[in-house]
Amino acid sequence: MKNFLEKLRAWVKAPSFPTKLATLIVIVALIVVNVTVYALDTAFGLYIYTPDTEDLTVSGRTDSMFSDAIKLGKEVSVIFCMPEDELSVHSTGSYVYKTAKQLAERYPDLIKLDFWNIITKRDADGNRVEVYKEDMRGNEIAVRQNSVIFRCGDNYRVVTDSYSTAGFAPFFTLDSSSSITSYNGEEVLSSMIAWVLTNEHKTAYFTTYHGEATDISLTNLLACAGYYVDTVDLRTENVPEDAAALFIMNPTADFERAAEGSGIVSEMERIRLFAASGGDIYVSLDPYAKRLPALEAFIAERGIALATTERDGVTYRNIVKDPDNAITTDGFTIRADIADGELASRILSRYSETGSGDVIVSSTAALTLSGGAVPVLVSTRSAETVAGGVTVSREGNYTVAAMSALETDGGTSNLFVTPSIYLTASDALISSGYSNKDFAYSLLAEFSGNDNMPYGIKPVLYNKSTLQNLTMSTARAYTAAILAVPALLAIIGVAVTVRRKNR
Repeated sequence: MKNFLEKLRAWVKAPSFPTKLATLIVIVALIVVNVTVYALDTAFGLYIYTPDTEDLTVSGRTDSMFSDAIKLGKEVSVIFCMPEDELSVHSTGSYVYKTAKQLAERYPDLIKLDFWNIITKRDADGNRVEVYKEDMRGNEIAVRQNSVIFRCGDNYRVVTDSYSTAGFAPFFTLDSSSSITSYNGEEVLSSMIAWVLTNEHKTAYFTTYHGEATDISLTNLLACAGYYVDTVDLRTENVPEDAAALFIMNPTADFERAAEGSGIVSEMERIRLFAASGGDIYVSLDPYAKRLPALEAFIAERGIALATTERDGVTYRNIVKDPDNAITTDGFTIRADIADGELASRILSRYSETGSGDVIVSSTAALTLSGGAVPVLVSTRSAETVAGGVTVSREGNYTVAAMSALETDGGTSNLFVTPSIYLTASDALISSGYSNKDFAYSLLAEFSGNDNMPYGIKPVLYNKSTLQNLTMSTARAYTAAILAVPALLAIIGVAVTVRRKNR
């Protein structure tokens, strides 16, 4: 014990002690701050979010969505399930409340706000209310204090937070740890109002049991586009009759196919039957995953294939890289342009007044097209392709998303293919500099024929340092800033040490 105390005194009296102490204090402070923020965020999720008041001003992009309904004299009730005085001070519900009030003030003949006390089951005037127990398809639902009910005549839609303890999560974008990345109140409120103004609603189905990975932001976007969203297990059932679109999102295992002439209805046969009925199909593939021969053969029949290169008996996919104009420093997160052609121009025209048209794709492969398949998104001219780590081509303008239309007895079947899992990911959809969300809405309008989409309604970003800011130059600046912190601490430490020696 005596030796330990002597060593401790010697360490404290050493010239380097102030530098070590200062460094230790900084490290401990950083740890404490990070742990505290993480604990608060984990416990309370949405409560940390505080958008600026000016960010909550509605954009007016919804005028075209509601113009016909206003002319027809329709009225929509937006019902919050807690008293107005409680809602107005709620940590997250207050933002939804403010946006709803602004929409009601902008469209006074269309939108009426109401406030129920779901505990007492009475409205603001004290009248008894009948709480919905199922949705319009007969599925059981639970209406809670954080629910918002949209109603027009016999049509209704209940939006309830089932993701977080804070409430009103459907009006925000959350990451995997339930932290907010953006507030989407105007988009969701407007879309749900438009939803109940329409009598017919299509259903989008996601395939399952092939390792598919679907971002919650895409399912929310489909709901805002007017779809019901459900899943289908093609191993045991056909695509349901109410399906309008089938989404195959980033599968890692192939779909079953039966031998020709066997008469067995396999998964691939069920996909073909759906296409033959005029159903639309969205396929997103991970170019780094193993090949999926059955699924890739199906899209190849429609004129779309992933470009590949053979080298030393190994087949590599041609990955698109943009050394000069990439968004991130590795060169594989790129800006894609709308392609030339009638289809791509039609998609762009729907939102060209509200967005740039450019979208973000990451870790994408090049596509080769044949038959009637046409490009929808292309890389810039400065892009190149890499296969197995070796540059294959520097031609640029590679197709990174394509569409094929097939005329069937059941109507037109659209097949959209993107060899990237990133096009509809949260941080691509939620950005201020790119138009992934508007592009997705316009693509769905091409699928459904419903063009009443919330184009141009920008999210209120929680984190201003989103992906679109991470250009190569700014990434280098961020790196320099990060390195400056320990460098500054080292300089201070040296200065303190020298000063003590000179005393």
